[in-house]
Amino acid sequence: MAQTLLDQAIEYLKGVGPARGELLRKELGVHTLGDLLFQYPFRYVDKTQFHRIGDLMPDSGSVQVKGVLRRLDSIGEGRKRRLRGILRDSSGKVELVWFKGIHWLQKNLVVGKEYIVYG
Repeated sequence: MAQTLLDQAIEYLKGVGPARGELLRKELGVHTLGDLLFQYPFRYVDKTQFHRIGDLMPDSGSVQVKGVLRRLDSIGEGRKRRLRGILRDSSGKVELVWFKGIHWLQKNLVVGKEYIVYG
């Protein structure tokens, strides 16, 4: 039986290669182009909804909120350094903490500006 395009090994797809092909096989069970075509998302995150900060509960999981950045400071030194921000909306405030990309965030985040955060 002749091999079709969908039966070709995944590593022959441009940009995949042997290393990424092995990862796709191991992590997702994708062996062929046909497998990739029928690989559907296993979850959907609705990022059209915003939650009020005052309505958040400790067990809320990941949520998206919109508010104004009120404070931004760097805490700790060396490997323990982190960036802390306070985001406020009309219902309350929440503390935001970043562990990576601190220099870029300090340069680009502006206190007093409105942001949308997810986490």
